[in-house]
Amino acid sequence: MFELFVGDVVYYTTADQTLAKDTIISIAARKEKGKVKHIYTLFSGLSKLEGELFLSLKRAKAHFEQCKIQVNIPEGFEAD
Repeated sequence: MFELFVGDVVYYTTADQTLAKDTIISIAARKEKGKVKHIYTLFSGLSKLEGELFLSLKRAKAHFEQCKIQVNIPEGFEAD
């Protein structure tokens, strides 16, 4: 996995399978079953796990295409 830091712009999917873009504002660590899990709080107030975030639109699209999941990409994201 990639290292994510406070201030990084990340991409994730919403409940209605739309790609969204936000900024990480805080990172918390939690130990679960002997392993540390990082929880990222986004500017919008959402909390996401590392596996739910992507650092680039290209990586997000590739991941969902590989998993055969159809995701809506809002206009304007293609120019990023």
